[in-house]
Amino acid sequence: MDRPATPADADAFREKVVEVQTAAEVPVVAKETIVVEEIVVHKEVAKRVHTVRDTVRHTAVEVEADPATPPPAGATHPCPLAPSRPAPHRVGRPSQDA
Repeated sequence: MDRPATPADADAFREKVVEVQTAAEVPVVAKETIVVEEIVVHKEVAKRVHTVRDTVRHTAVEVEADPATPPPAGATHPCPLAPSRPAPHRVGRPSQDA
């Protein structure tokens, strides 16, 4: 700036008391969870029927007694078809692999 000084400029050089208020800043660091995306998930139920054809060479059947059903009259074992030791009943011809 290159201009002559005015009385207002001369006021700046007089002795006076200037009060200045100071403030301090304290950083507050915190994490906050925010939702940024939402998705929808659903199931589609599909039902299908598949026919399987093959030759059965061996069938094993296990017979268990039903505790809710009383044994037949005169039966010594709760299930008349159950063997004396636990083993599956075999139905049909034995496999030719043996």
